[in-house]
Amino acid sequence: MKTLLIIMSVVLFGLFILASAGFYPVAIVGTTPIFAKTWQKAEDAAKNFEIAQARARGAEPVDFSLAENRELLLEVKLGTLTFLIEDAIIRQKGEEAVDGLGTLSRERVIEALRESSDPEGAARAVYGLSFNDFRGLVLMPQARRDVLKEALIEKNQDFDIWLLEAKKEASVRLMFVPFKWSGEEIQ
Repeated sequence: MKTLLIIMSVVLFGLFILASAGFYPVAIVGTTPIFAKTWQKAEDAAKNFEIAQARARGAEPVDFSLAENRELLLEVKLGTLTFLIEDAIIRQKGEEAVDGLGTLSRERVIEALRESSDPEGAARAVYGLSFNDFRGLVLMPQARRDVLKEALIEKNQDFDIWLLEAKKEASVRLMFVPFKWSGEEIQ
């Protein structure tokens, strides 16, 4: 009995550590989990991007901690989670529409990186992300969208209509968040 108690304590402590580090799913798209840690990185990147844009325009950067910016912060939270869900759907359903979508997307990213003088510096300065996170959260999702969009145009299909149908068909479950999935977006 004492051994069981010790094992249970260790397991619970381990789960607590994983949860506090963001290693728990906030959404499951089909069989693909989206972890809280990934969502937080995407949210932070979106906020950093907004701040960088304001500075580039010579405007005062947004302070997301102020009460007057709560609505904007909520938009960022909803938008980034919707984006992550859409990307998971594109990864899953896109392979059905475009054979080799993953490979074509990786090639597109490699090509774009060859043309960039300092992608690591840009990732850090504009998004506040490490290069690996930048590649996974920004470059690859955009490449998947672009490749899929181009392939659908060649088939005389509209990307927006395709994505809308794919989102409606997808199995999306939200967990541990105060939002719901409408079949099209987070609300």
